[in-house]
Amino acid sequence: MESIATRLTWLDRLTVLILRPSSASEVGAVARLMANFAVKRGVLVAPKCDINSAEARSLATGSSAVTLATMSQTKNLSSAVAGSKLIVSVSQTQIGATSSTSSTSST
Repeated sequence: MESIATRLTWLDRLTVLILRPSSASEVGAVARLMANFAVKRGVLVAPKCDINSAEARSLATGSSAVTLATMSQTKNLSSAVAGSKLIVSVSQTQIGATSSTSSTSST
């Protein structure tokens, strides 16, 4: 079993990156999640929303408000991931989706 010190060291190296966030509430919610899991570094790439808005701050309260305030910003993805050893991507966007419903058939 992994020791607490090992897990904390791993979390200290983790950076959460949000690519072109369009919703201030999304940024605030991610800041809260980061604070809950003790993730200290966050990067916003080309945000399309006001991250200092009341909407963002309302979701990022307490220690997550500190996390929100310390997130850095950059204009492009390549500078945000420079020096990274592992990059994991999660998206809700469906690439190539043409409709909200699909059907399959078997022959």
